[in-house]
Amino acid sequence: MTIEPIPQQRSFGELGFDAFYRTNLGIVYGYALRLCGGSVERAQDLTQEAWEAFVDQVRTGRADRLDVRWLIAVARNRYIDQWRRTRTLESKLGLVWNATRDCDTDDSVTRQQVLERLGQLDDDHRLVLMMRYIDGMPVEEIATAISRTITATYSLLARARQDLRARLVGPTVGGAS
Repeated sequence: MTIEPIPQQRSFGELGFDAFYRTNLGIVYGYALRLCGGSVERAQDLTQEAWEAFVDQVRTGRADRLDVRWLIAVARNRYIDQWRRTRTLESKLGLVWNATRDCDTDDSVTRQQVLERLGQLDDDHRLVLMMRYIDGMPVEEIATAISRTITATYSLLARARQDLRARLVGPTVGGAS
């Protein structure tokens, strides 16, 4: 498969918005679609974000440098930002899973399953797990933020880990279901 270079097009100032949009929408979308591995939804979102940034530039009077290469650079940078956030979230979800594991639990649980099960937890359990393992907050800060004692917060974290573990691999002996 040959990837064609980004075409040199006339700038926004030369064409006006309607003509520039019609000329370049397909180019930006096609680039985003390839960047997203064929995911139509993600490509549409990236394309929309690029055009929103474009409109913001026009509103602030910085339309002189706008061309299709600028739009593609915005789409690429937004994709990189999403990619970084996803990688960071996945590594932090690994911390959540590791915090809930016993030595004898099944290692076949995926990060996606951890994320899905986090969404099933009670709000207070999900909140403390996210604050502790995703945000990296110390228990003392969590206690202050949720207006609980440190001891009560440690207990809440223990119950939250037990709840998540039970949802992932089933209840432990003597644990909650």
